[in-house]
Formats: sequence, structure tokens, C-alpha cells
Amino acid sequence: MTEPQQLHTVRVGEPYLPGFTGWRDKTAQIRLTPHGCEILIAYTRPTPVEVAQFHEGRCKFGWADLWSAAMLAFKIGGLEWMDASFHPMHQDPADRGLPRAEDQDQRTTLEALAALTAPGSKDDYAVLGATDSPIRGGGDHLLVRIFFIDAADGAVAAIRLVSWPPNFVGQVRATIERMLSSPFDPAAEEDALNRHMAVCTPLETYQRADIRCIGGAPA
Repeated sequence: MTEPQQLHTVRVGEPYLPGFTGWRDKTAQIRLTPHGCEILIAYTRPTPVEVAQFHEGRCKFGWADLWSAAMLAFKIGGLEWMDASFHPMHQDPADRGLPRAEDQDQRTTLEALAALTAPGSKDDYAVLGATDSPIRGGGDHLLVRIFFIDAADGAVAAIRLVSWPPNFVGQVRATIERMLSSPFDPAAEEDALNRHMAVCTPLETYQRADIRCIGGAPA
């Protein structure tokens, strides 16, 4: 059995995936593993205003369990509503699942993230919900690292850290555990996603989500 892959260690200004040039404008991806959660947002040449919105805007999340697939809808500040599909079977076996609260160390995570940000820039990461809802001793919160990527060259324009509250994490965990305990049907997954996206925009996915949250608190 292989060890789960660590989440990316990358600095602002560096490529998220060196050599990869397949980023598409205004798209998002999500990665959920035993090491935590990463959300990737790609914009072509994000403007200073867009970067500021990414740093400072309120984060809204909605998780929709489509049974054969799942969808995360989200909005950060004044940036567009976006969504990203998810199924754990698209990841390596060792990377399927979510961390437990006792496996996460908030202080270490924050210090590591701060070390990756551009020197002298206090706005390269932000935290919502971490102070009054710590992971250790505060329930099953999940730290979420969000990368704002320039689709033109793959460089990381900004990094942000937020948290999902226990009730939101519980719903996400229940979806993943059910998927992992059931046979994977790629055709059913594709059908579920096609049916959903035919009638729902990212905003409508958020509005119809099984559960929602804002930054580190329930919506």
C-alpha cells in the first residue's frame, strides 16, 4: 500500500504543476485526500482587482450529493460563481478519504502556508473561522487551501486558507464514505453530472445544495 501523497508545496509566483500548460480559463478543480482539501481556480491573467477579491472576499460553499457524483459550488468575493465535480475513485487509492480532526495540526498548517507566501506580503493568505473554531478541540473542522492560478502559464497568483465547519465536513465525509463503499460506475457518474449541469448553474447548485457554509461557519 502506498502512502498518501502530500498536498502541494508551492510558493506564490511558482507553477502549481511545473510543465503543465492545460489550464482552462474560469475553471475549478477540487482535491479531497487524507491530507486535506485543495481547491484550484484558474483565471487567465487575473487582474489586481480579482486577486484582491480572492484575498478579501467572503467565501460561500455548497455541497451537492448527486449520488453517483458530487458537486462543490462556491463563490469568493466578487469572483464568479464556480463549481467542481468530485468522485474519490478518480484519485489514487491512498489518496481517497478525508483527514480526521486529530490528524490535523492547525498551527503547523498555518505556519507552513505562511512560509510559502511571497515575502513581505501579508495578503498572500487569509483565514476564516480558524480563530474561534480551531481544529484541535473545536470539532471536525477541515482546513481548505485555495490556489488562484494563472491559466496562461500555470503560476500561482495567490493562496488562501479557509475552513469548513463540522456539519459541512460531516456531509462531505458521508458522501465520500458512501462512494467508497459502493461499486464505481463511470457511466452513472457521467450521466448524473450531465443531468445536473443541464439544469443547474453554479449558483443554482449552491442554492439547491445539501448543505452550505460561509467561510468557517454554517450558512
